[in-house]
Amino acid sequence: MHIGKILLAILVLLTGGSEAANMWRETRDPLSLAIAVLLITLLCGLLLRSAFRRRDPSFSLSKGSKVVWTVIGVVAAMSILGQLIEFVTSIPRSTEYVVEVNGLRIPIDDCVNGSANMFSTKEEQISFCTCMATKLASSNVLTEYERTSLTAGRMTQLVQKLKNDPSFDMVSLSECMAESEGAKWTEGMVEQVKKDCITKMGKEGSDKEYDPEQFCDCLVNKVAQYPPSIIASGDSVLVKFQEECGVLSKR
Repeated sequence: MHIGKILLAILVLLTGGSEAANMWRETRDPLSLAIAVLLITLLCGLLLRSAFRRRDPSFSLSKGSKVVWTVIGVVAAMSILGQLIEFVTSIPRSTEYVVEVNGLRIPIDDCVNGSANMFSTKEEQISFCTCMATKLASSNVLTEYERTSLTAGRMTQLVQKLKNDPSFDMVSLSECMAESEGAKWTEGMVEQVKKDCITKMGKEGSDKEYDPEQFCDCLVNKVAQYPPSIIASGDSVLVKFQEECGVLSKR
């Protein structure tokens, strides 16, 4: 039980500290930060106090309580290990490709390496990722924390996050794909198109009128027959495909 509480306290400290730091980067609100630090300190203090408190030798925990704290300890230990691995892997390494936009120095190695299957040449990869970095750095809706992620070389993760941000116009990034005539569909891209399609239908409520799996499978099959640059260059092609798939998947 003692070890379980100690591990839980460490997990609260690491997770809470990370979230408090992220909140500070985004809001710069001293009061919110102070409240977060106070709550984290209080919770960690209570857990550690309970873990190291002397108890009557005659006191004994029930078997159920021991099992619960053992499980909590194992889960906390795994979470701590996961956070440490994530921290180590996020440490900046030497960068080969860097773009400077609006005073921001943006490493694009992650994007270049990740787009290797999309393009036949390294030049096309660099051109595409340079366009993406430029569009992101030129956006006036990015928070300071998101700009920090960009300069830390986490452009791919940032793009995934921005897909769920209604204030960011993803069309600007589609322009980079539209300009990349040598782009090819990858299995991951096709899967992402289907995932985004199903998510969008759920948000719009159109999944009540159309079968999401059938509609999105149809859309993906049609989209994959054309180069990504053609699909990203305008909505007219997509509208035609959506109409055709709508007829096939109507409930």
